[in-house]
Amino acid sequence: MKKKTKKTKEKTISNIQVLKNCLFAVRELAVFSKLYIIVFPLLTLLYTVTSAFESTYYIKMIVSALENGEPFEKIALLIIIFIGLQFALMCVDWISSIWSDNIVENRFRESFNRRLFRKAANVELECYENPEFYDKYTRALSDTCSRIFDVFYNFVWIAFESIKVVYLIATMMAIDAGVGIFLVFPIIGNFLLGKWLNGIEQERYKENTRNTRIRDYVMRTLHLARYAKEIRLTSVYSLIQRQHAKSVDDTGAVYDKYAFKSGAVNWIKVQFTFTLIFEGLLVYCAYKALVHGTISLADMTVLTSVMSTATWGVINISDSILEIQNQCIYLQNAREFMSYKEKIPEDGDGIAVPEKIESIEFRNVTFTYKGETTPTLDGVSFALSPGEHVALVGRNGAGKSTLVKLLLRLYDPDSGEILLNGRNIKEYRVADYRRAFSTAFQDYQVLAMSLFENMTMGAKNEGDRRRAEKLLCKVGLSKKLESLDRGLDTVLTREFDDSGEVLSGGEAQKLAVARALMKKGAAYVFDEPSSALDPISEYELFNTVIDETAGATTMIISHRLSSAKLADRIIVLDGGKICESGTHSEMMRRRGLYYEMFVSQARNYLADDEIGGEAV
Repeated sequence: MKKKTKKTKEKTISNIQVLKNCLFAVRELAVFSKLYIIVFPLLTLLYTVTSAFESTYYIKMIVSALENGEPFEKIALLIIIFIGLQFALMCVDWISSIWSDNIVENRFRESFNRRLFRKAANVELECYENPEFYDKYTRALSDTCSRIFDVFYNFVWIAFESIKVVYLIATMMAIDAGVGIFLVFPIIGNFLLGKWLNGIEQERYKENTRNTRIRDYVMRTLHLARYAKEIRLTSVYSLIQRQHAKSVDDTGAVYDKYAFKSGAVNWIKVQFTFTLIFEGLLVYCAYKALVHGTISLADMTVLTSVMSTATWGVINISDSILEIQNQCIYLQNAREFMSYKEKIPEDGDGIAVPEKIESIEFRNVTFTYKGETTPTLDGVSFALSPGEHVALVGRNGAGKSTLVKLLLRLYDPDSGEILLNGRNIKEYRVADYRRAFSTAFQDYQVLAMSLFENMTMGAKNEGDRRRAEKLLCKVGLSKKLESLDRGLDTVLTREFDDSGEVLSGGEAQKLAVARALMKKGAAYVFDEPSSALDPISEYELFNTVIDETAGATTMIISHRLSSAKLADRIIVLDGGKICESGTHSEMMRRRGLYYEMFVSQARNYLADDEIGGEAV
């Protein structure tokens, strides 16, 4: 009846946290199915009571019948009843396992994962960029549902098994109080020596953590597609192999280091847990029966049977306690993740977002990433007029992408405020506010869906297929579209479809731009949407963006200034501050940072070293 669970180890947590995580597991199951948390303990109780009865009264009945010379028919009937009882228990256990493993657990997994995914979609972007928090999230996904069931199984098992062990001990003491001495041995073997052995194994595990990490890295490197070209076109395989061989040797050295200590403690544990109990009890009972005549054959049989059952009960309780402690370490991550209070919740409430964006304004906005000491943005102030196209330019790390993240409320400023139509963006409903913007990021994603679904991105109004085709042609994907047998219904990537289409980097970037244009937002944001394109393709793409977003407030980030000059206004960021602002012509005349950057880039494409002024 007891569920077998996989042993796992990680850092330890306090007993209070273990108890809280047990209650978390029970509560999660109770929310899902109150019937299950009632029925499963009742089935476990039935199994436990029957097991205790078999090892005490039933065994004694059969042996007494043999001693008293009872008719064979009566003894046979007792044996048949015993076999029938065993068969009934097996059926109950089988039905319970099917119901629990194949029905309840699968449905619970689906329900809990939906909640987990909703939570993941609701937390702010900072959580994903915070390694510590992201680690909690990935661990929360690490088979949490099975761990919740494992904790519940073991929790119930410990409760009833403890009652059974107490009953068995009382039965033994009633027959002969002297056998109590033998009960000390499994306690020493499992709780004291077992804890010592577990501590040794944990030390060995911690010492091998780096070696395990290296082996896992090598395995990922050798089977992930993104490493395939480097492995085949260079001699790096020998270096990877050397890393793996060293980690294997180091692992062996660690095991050698703990081998004798671990083996010795384990040997002593086995002697206390099994040898001293069974052999010792057998000698003791034989002495009492043969020398003193104070124990009957039936009592001797019962004592050995009960001692065996009680010993395995103690072992099971010990194992279940250790298993709960190990599983609760992982549930700690899930519990902390599920109870996390979002700073910018996706489902956060607020006022309705206006259909038309009249103005966007940054007022003295300062922002510093967690763990950094220097502000990424420092006192930034500017405003966007309705329908204005603004290009944000600057060196790497100037704060351009961070500014966009703040505008889309993926982060909140440390100080200052961002206004939309004169109101702080924190006043608006978060999800509705973000949906007001059509965006294309430099770290765009092509999803394992059809081309059309990659255009609409799950919008309830899936849009017009003719408009999707038109936009794909406008961004430069007309030939690609014509080459696809299934057109817009072509599945992208080969994640789920072996015949899926794999786009090149430039094609994928054009798709990301077409996706943003397809949405028809109240405002548009393009963050480095053309970094994989050649200068001519980029210039053509920017012209398309300008045409398609006419009349809508648009912000474009670009490293190539030849394209940025198409914007109505250019804002130059440097060191987290705005250092220049104006049209291309105005800033070329000023000969400031923008001029230096523009001329430097122009020299990469033209042979003339005397570039400057209005000529460009």
